Amino acid sequence: MFNTYYQDELRYLRESGREFALAHPESTRFLGEAGADPDVERLLEGVAFLTGRIRQKLDDELPEVAQALIEQLWPQYLCPLPALALLQVDHARAGDTDVHRLPAGSLVDSVPVDGTRCRFRTAAEVVVLPIRISEVVLRPGAHPVLEITVRCAAGTTCAQLAETGVPALRLHCVGAHAQAAGLHACLTRYARSIVAVATIDGLRREVTLHRGPARCPAMAEALLPGPGPHLPALARLAEYLAFPVKFFAAEIPGVAGLAHFGASDSFTLHVELDGLPGGIGAVSAGSLLLGCTPAANCFPHHADPVPLDPLSGIYRLRASGSPADHFEVHSVVSVEGLVRGRPTPRPYRLWTTARPGAPSDARTFAVRRRPSPLGWGAEILLDIPAALGAQDEETLAVAIWATNRRLPSALAPGDISQLVGGSGKLRLRNLDRPTPCAWPPLGRDLEWRLVRLLALNHRSLAEVGPLRDLIELHHPRIHGDPQVRSAHHRFLEGIERVRCEPATRLHHGLPVRGSEVTVAVREDRFDGDGDRHLFTQVLDEVLAQHVALNSWVRLRVEGTITGAVLSQLPRSGRGHLI
Repeated sequence: MFNTYYQDELRYLRESGREFALAHPESTRFLGEAGADPDVERLLEGVAFLTGRIRQKLDDELPEVAQALIEQLWPQYLCPLPALALLQVDHARAGDTDVHRLPAGSLVDSVPVDGTRCRFRTAAEVVVLPIRISEVVLRPGAHPVLEITVRCAAGTTCAQLAETGVPALRLHCVGAHAQAAGLHACLTRYARSIVAVATIDGLRREVTLHRGPARCPAMAEALLPGPGPHLPALARLAEYLAFPVKFFAAEIPGVAGLAHFGASDSFTLHVELDGLPGGIGAVSAGSLLLGCTPAANCFPHHADPVPLDPLSGIYRLRASGSPADHFEVHSVVSVEGLVRGRPTPRPYRLWTTARPGAPSDARTFAVRRRPSPLGWGAEILLDIPAALGAQDEETLAVAIWATNRRLPSALAPGDISQLVGGSGKLRLRNLDRPTPCAWPPLGRDLEWRLVRLLALNHRSLAEVGPLRDLIELHHPRIHGDPQVRSAHHRFLEGIERVRCEPATRLHHGLPVRGSEVTVAVREDRFDGDGDRHLFTQVLDEVLAQHVALNSWVRLRVEGTITGAVLSQLPRSGRGHLI
């Protein structure tokens, strides 16, 4: 690599020397061509060597500056993407009629892979109820209806189900992508009302549980831990691009209304629809599942102790565990210094959070990332300025989020099944193979990615080029997989036009200025209407969190082939303007 800098500088000296000699003939004798004077040649080579070293040093440090800014503004951008999976939780014993809760953040281990269990962390709370879905029927027509039949376990009634205090029934759409996305769109977009129906003593009884579409809870659930402040919408965008299955959840509220059915042990949800999304296909009882949660191979862990050396300020961070290549640092949570004879640990603060007026003895650290010598993955370095010249014998205790690198790719469906600290009352399993892990771009173009990220704001997102850039920059798999890159570029080409028009709406009786954003897309670049609906939901979140203060934005996604329009409600941040 250095030889390139050296040759560039040597070539520049010779070419610029020739041009200078033409402009100043009286100095020609002091500027020799290659081989004309050995002394001049050695001088040029020495200058080229020194300037080449300076150029290389500057180029090496520029990505570190870019890294520091990205770590502060978009902390998740430089973190590796771990393996992701969808888990289902059920009663371990067939006759169990108790209600069990598995909180978000629970840890689940897999079967051993090369002697190491891969650990996954759940993203959503799961309430395990003594019920099952026995039938799912989609009835098309002028007034389509989706019928979901639910049966209670033996000894359980609808009245008891209503008394559990569960506010909503969470369903997850599974199957082929087009079918799952279409079914999810039926529940979260096309639903006009949700009515529970039961037959008691030969009489049909109905209870309206909810008017309007069901809620998509995944928009508010983080799949990966966020190291520091960040825009949740951008994290959801990256999750959508990497693992869209996460978003196929729907919550049907009104479980308390089932009390009207008394001792009945079954009921049917009639989801009355305004229309049907294209590409949904046939559905069955296996198309909707209870007790599902996405999970990521990212878990709380600790690094190997780091003894400080007064002659060095930079230390390589290694996740504890053996073999070493089975564990990787995802991000740093906290750093504490342990000093012999000192009863309490000495906290270290991330240098970007340290105040300018902090005491001179305040301890700070910085995180640097560089490509791993293995050829894949990344190394994390801790920069501890206070270590240089330190007199105390101090050892750092570092809390981290860790992953198992590529190990989860060897897991099969059902291999992620052992709840850490569980009582044995729940049975867990992963429905599919975990997705492959991916690493962020740490190459020489990182500073240009920073410039592109800084250039994105709400006004520029109203143009097709910056909108494509935003989506491309947040795709975590596009850097290392040519097939994913090709498919994603084809998808981006389907975003043809973006139009932004100013508008005014009344909010609490006062006029508020905002923007109507229309995005024209090709429907054939999506896997059915449900896929386009999910894209619309995610993009709506992104635009809403980029909107200016005291303003609003409304998104419309318009198909350029059929002319079908998907309209969202006006948004300002996380709220809606109605």
